[in-house]
Amino acid sequence: MNKELEIYSERLLMRPLAKEDWMLFETLHRTPSIIAQCFDPPTNKELQQKFAARLGSWNNCTSMPLCLCVLTQDGQKIGILGYSLNEKQVREIGYLYLPEFHGKGYASEALNALIRWCEKEIKVTEFAAVVSEGNVGSMKVLERAGFTLMSIEKDAFQIGGEKITDYYFSYQKAEGASSDGLWR
Repeated sequence: MNKELEIYSERLLMRPLAKEDWMLFETLHRTPSIIAQCFDPPTNKELQQKFAARLGSWNNCTSMPLCLCVLTQDGQKIGILGYSLNEKQVREIGYLYLPEFHGKGYASEALNALIRWCEKEIKVTEFAAVVSEGNVGSMKVLERAGFTLMSIEKDAFQIGGEKITDYYFSYQKAEGASSDGLWR
């Protein structure tokens, strides 16, 4: 992964996911309260493949997902954030945070920093996100970052054998908006 990529915000550092982040990645994908509104628990093989796919060399010209480890300024790993290209070739944002860091503004802060970095450094100004019904915290994070609810699809997804309604969000940088942020 591109080790020199670092994105900073007021309280956070985001850097490419690395092999030493396996325990965080696994915890985020195995903790029932984290995944209950996102997806079914992956098998060990699926999780290892998903992790490995996010470790390769990233650049803006690939369809490879960008996955960042989110750390507090004192180095505590608190979650992951990134994007992958969806079927419309739009960068679809995703994030998972450890439960003890929910409700503290970290997800909003990290998402805003990632968007500002993408706008300035790689000239990407359009993003998408999908949130399952009931995941109010994630919906608020997206709305705070300037995402707009575009559509709702009933029974779009299945988690734990139950059909779930999905909420589709979109973001486009407003013309003339600033892309201020901290990165190296």
